Amino acid sequence: MEQFIYGKSWYGRKILVKKLDKDNNNSVLAGYIELLNSDPKGWLRHAAVGDVGYFSDIYPFDNFIGQLFFAGYLYDKKHLFIGFDTRKVDKLVSKDECIESLKKAARSL
Repeated sequence: MEQFIYGKSWYGRKILVKKLDKDNNNSVLAGYIELLNSDPKGWLRHAAVGDVGYFSDIYPFDNFIGQLFFAGYLYDKKHLFIGFDTRKVDKLVSKDECIESLKKAARSL
């Protein structure tokens, strides 16, 4: 079962870490960072329609510890998020590493 294991506001943005189930009872982490109404309108427009690819070359989203896989409304129709997961990372990514990647992004935005 997927579950959020961390959530906090950092530099005015919500950052969340979710534990994702994987085959054979292993799990990986996914990190999410909130977009704000004050962010570029293009970001908001592309996130609202789930255009993940748009964000792959935009700093700081291009520096996440994992692969971008999510753009959109995460838990309601008011909060847009960009998300990455750690499935394709060569090593096991810890919760702290995931959080630090999100904090770094929040600080950069």
